[in-house]
Amino acid sequence: MSQQVVTTCGKDCPDACQVICEVENGKITKHVGDKSHPVTNGVLCYRGSSMLKRVYHSERVLKPQIKENGAWKEASWDSALDLIAGKLNEYKSQYGSLSTLFCTYHAGTSILKGVMAKCFWNLFGGVTTVSGGMSMEAAITAQVADFGNVLPNLDIPESKNIIIWGKDAVVTNPHLVPLLKDVQKNGTKLYVIDPLNNDTAKLADKHYQIRPGSDGLLAIGIAKIIADQGKADEEFTSKYANGYEKYKAILDKHSLDDISNATDISKDDIAELAAIYSDRKPTGTWFCLGPQYSNKGESNIRLIDALAAMSGNVGVKGGGSQFGINGAIAFDLSCTDQFVAKESRSITLPLIGTQMAGLQDPPLKFAWIAAHNPMVLTCNSSKVRSSFDSLDFRVLVDTFMTKASESADVFLPTTTYLEEHDVRFSYGTPFVCPINKVIEPLGESKSDFEIYQLLADKLGFGDKLKGTPDEWIEKLMGPLKKQGITLSQIREGQVVNKDIPTIPYEDKVFMTESKKFEFITDYEFTGTGESAYPFFLIAPKTVKTQNCQVLPEDMCDMPDAIINDSIAGNLNVSNGEKVLLSNKNGNVEANVVIDSSMRTDCVWVTPSVFKNHPGTINELRVEVLTDGGDEAAFTNSRVDIKKA
Repeated sequence: MSQQVVTTCGKDCPDACQVICEVENGKITKHVGDKSHPVTNGVLCYRGSSMLKRVYHSERVLKPQIKENGAWKEASWDSALDLIAGKLNEYKSQYGSLSTLFCTYHAGTSILKGVMAKCFWNLFGGVTTVSGGMSMEAAITAQVADFGNVLPNLDIPESKNIIIWGKDAVVTNPHLVPLLKDVQKNGTKLYVIDPLNNDTAKLADKHYQIRPGSDGLLAIGIAKIIADQGKADEEFTSKYANGYEKYKAILDKHSLDDISNATDISKDDIAELAAIYSDRKPTGTWFCLGPQYSNKGESNIRLIDALAAMSGNVGVKGGGSQFGINGAIAFDLSCTDQFVAKESRSITLPLIGTQMAGLQDPPLKFAWIAAHNPMVLTCNSSKVRSSFDSLDFRVLVDTFMTKASESADVFLPTTTYLEEHDVRFSYGTPFVCPINKVIEPLGESKSDFEIYQLLADKLGFGDKLKGTPDEWIEKLMGPLKKQGITLSQIREGQVVNKDIPTIPYEDKVFMTESKKFEFITDYEFTGTGESAYPFFLIAPKTVKTQNCQVLPEDMCDMPDAIINDSIAGNLNVSNGEKVLLSNKNGNVEANVVIDSSMRTDCVWVTPSVFKNHPGTINELRVEVLTDGGDEAAFTNSRVDIKKA
C-alpha cells in the first residue's frame, strides 16, 4: 500500500518547491511538485525533478570511508568517528581549537544544519570558520545599509514595468517566469539589463546589453536624468531618507557621455529607462547576482536601491528594489548563544586558498567540509586544492565523492532532504517549509544533525546536544509561535510567515537605525577586471547544475565557450572547434559556440562544472572581493582566448 508524504525541495533556490512523494515498501516511487502550491503550481525544474536519480544513484556513497595508502576503504561509524575525535583532540591539545577549519556554504538550506554546526563547534571551543561567500553577500550588506533588512515587494501584478537586472530567472527563479509572462499579457512591460542575451532577456520587451560591472554607473545615469528633470520624489528624499544631498553630488559628478561610454548603453536608452522609472511607475526592480559580481558589488546594489527610492518606487504597490527575502526572521536562533566559543577566527571564503596558507598562531591542521565543495566553487581553485592538501587531516561530509574527496582522509555519508526531518524558509516567497522524512536513510547515511550528535558523544559534550530534530526546531520557532503557527502545521505543508509584508515600507518607516532610507553617499567607479586580458569571463548557472551539484551523467567532458562571430573570425575558429581560455591562474579548454548576439568583450562559459579539468571554471576566477560583504567579484575575472 502506498503512502503519500509532503516535503520541500532542499536545493539552494528561492522557489523552495513543495513536493509530494509516494512511497511503497520503503522506496519512493514518485517525486512530483505539489499542484496546490500557489506559486510553484506543481512544476519542478530539472534539478528538482531529477532528485530521485540522485537519491538512488549507483555512485552515491552509503557507508563511511577511511582513506588508507591513497585508497578508500569502508569503515564503521564507530571507527570513523573515533578516528576523527582522536585527531580533533590531538590538534586541539597541541595547537588549540583554532587549528581546525569548519568550511561550509549553502549546499543545504535547512535550518538545523547551521544551528547544530554552530552549537557543536562552539562547544568544541571555537574553530576557524569562513565568512563572506560566492552569492548574495554584497546585496545583503547593501540592502541592510539602505533599508535595514532584505524584504521584497511581492505584488508583481501591480507593476506597470518590471526591470530584471542581472538575473536569468528562467534558470535561477523558474517559477517567477510564468508570473512575468502573465503580467506581460496584461500590459506590464518587461525590461532586462544584462550583458548576456539569455533566455530571460529573450522574453523582454527590450534588452539593454550592459557592459559587465558597470551597473552602478547605469543606475547613476538614470537617476541623474530624473533629478535634472526635477522628477525626483522630493517628499520621499526630504522626509523619509538620509543622505540625499551627498547622493545627489554623486550624480552631479558623472556626465551622461562618460556613463554611456562606460556602460555601452546609449544616452537615448538611459533616458528611456529614466522615463520608465519616473513617468510610467510603479516600476519594480528585480536584480540578482550580476550587479553584485563586481569589485563595486555592494555599491552597485546600493545605487540601484537609491534609483528606486529617489524615483518614488519604494514602499508603493508594484515597486521596490529586490532580490529575495530574509526568511530567517521566522526563526529565533538565539538558542545557540548558550554555547559560546572560547576562541574564534574566520577567513574569507573567496580568498580561502591564499588565507589558509598564510594562517599562523595556530596554523591549520584539520578541516571539516560540509554542504560545500571548496575545491571547485571558490576562486583560483588550484590554490584552494593545494591549501587543503597541505593540511594534516580532512573530513568530508557529502553524498557523492567529489573533488573535495581527493584531498579528504575520511568520508562521512550524509542524507538527502528526502531522508531527514528539518524545516527551511523560502527566500523567494513568504513561506516556511517542511522538510519531512520521506524514507529512512539509505545504507548507513546519517543527517548532519545526527553526525554532530554522535561526534559530540565521542568528545564528551553529547549531553548538551541531545534531542530530536523536532525538539530542536521547537526551540527556534518563537517568532512563528507568536503568529499562532505550530510545527505540526508546518509539517502538513508550507505556511505563510505573516511577518513578511506584501509591500514593505509602505508606511515609509524603515528598519535602519534612523528609521529612514539611507542613500549611498560615496562612490568612485574604478573599472573591472585586469586590462591584460581582453574578455570578461561569465559563467552563470544552468538548468541542470546547482552550483557544483550535478548528476554524473549530466556532467559534460568540457564546456562551451560562447563567443561573438567577430571574435571567432579573428581567431579563425568555427563551431565545435576548441579554444583555450587562460589568465594568470591557469587555462581551461572549451568548445566554440558562435553567437552573433554576444558582446565582443565577453565569453560565456557553460556549464561552469565539467569533467576533464580539476578545478572547473573557477580555476580562472581571480581572488577579488566586492566592496562590501566579502563576496567574490567574479566579473573582475578576465581571460584571453586562443585557438587550441
